Amino acid sequence: MKVNLFIGSIAMIALLAFSASALAQLAGDSGTAGSNMNETGSLSNSTGTANNGDINWSTQDTYWRSNYTSRPYSNSNRNYTAYQPAYRYGVELYIKNPGKRFEDIDQSQLPAGWDKARGNSNLNWEDAQLATRDAYDRMYNNRVIVR
Repeated sequence: MKVNLFIGSIAMIALLAFSASALAQLAGDSGTAGSNMNETGSLSNSTGTANNGDINWSTQDTYWRSNYTSRPYSNSNRNYTAYQPAYRYGVELYIKNPGKRFEDIDQSQLPAGWDKARGNSNLNWEDAQLATRDAYDRMYNNRVIVR
């Protein structure tokens, strides 16, 4: 009887430890994320990560480079370089508004922000906003932690 109680206690402790770890992962709190904004408010190439989300632009860039053609807004007449600034803009918006849903940020400021972020992209805001939101939502859904 004492042995069964002891084994049951050990199993319960292991289950609680696993549950705490799983909950932390679901919340996106791996404790390794850091802010990757530089002095100008732009995303840097540092290596903070959280759960499945990663603030590191090169990691996000690799993901989008591999997946942009599967997105419903992707136009086969445009290559990745047209969409890349929109994805980066979405990541930067998330870093500036961590934890907020896309629809909760000031939508009136987004077109002007796109004009600054677009670089050489020939996408107008109407074409860029879906890619921007896609990148933002990926960060939000993975609950990337910005500290």
